[in-house]
Amino acid sequence: MAAHAGTQVRLASWAASFLLAAACGGGEVVVDFAGTIVTVPRPGSFDAVQYRSRDFDWTLGVGAQGWGGSITNRSTSTLCLRFDEAKMRSNLHPEAVALTIYHWSAFRDKWDLQGSTDPHQRHYFRPQSFCLEPREEASIGFAPNLELLFPTRKMFNVSWPDKEPNLAQKGAGNWIAMTLPVEIGQNKQLMDVKLTAMDSKARIGNW
Repeated sequence: MAAHAGTQVRLASWAASFLLAAACGGGEVVVDFAGTIVTVPRPGSFDAVQYRSRDFDWTLGVGAQGWGGSITNRSTSTLCLRFDEAKMRSNLHPEAVALTIYHWSAFRDKWDLQGSTDPHQRHYFRPQSFCLEPREEASIGFAPNLELLFPTRKMFNVSWPDKEPNLAQKGAGNWIAMTLPVEIGQNKQLMDVKLTAMDSKARIGNW
C-alpha cells in the first residue's frame, strides 16, 4: 500500500466563546457563558476545549479543513443541534452565510459518513439536524465550505507551501463563528460558537 505524504494543520492555541440566546417575547435574551469552558488535554495532539452546561457537553477541536469532537446529552429530553439551519461568519466575511459542508462523519454505534474529502469528488450540501436521546453521546466531524469565509479556503486563513510543514500564514487573530439553533425538548435556543486562532503549526502526516 502506498503512503501519501500531506500537510496536516492543527491549531495549537485558540480561544472559544459560547453564547446562548433564548427566545423571549418579541426579542431575545442573551445569556453569556451559560455554562463553563475548560481546556481538555489530548496526549499526542493539541488541546481541545469543552463547553459544559446542565444540558449537554460539547468538546471541540479544529484543523485546517474542519472541526469536530464529542457531544453528550445530559438532559432528560431529546437534544437536537440544528446544523441544517446553522450559519457561519468570520472576521474576513462578517456577513453570515448558510452552513454548507463537503464531508460529515458521526459515530454512535456505527459510522455515518456523508460526502467525500477527495477534492475530485467534492460537492457541497446542507448538513442534517443532529439529535441525541437523553444520556446519549456521539462523536461528529464536518468540513465546512470556507470559500466565502477565508481567501485561502482554510480555517483561519492559514496557508503553507505544498509538501512543507511551514506555515506562510498562521491565521493568528482570525476567527470563525457559527450560529446554531439548539432544541432541548420543547425549549429552543440559539447558540453562537466563536473560535479565535491564537497560534497554529503544521506537520507532515502520511495516509
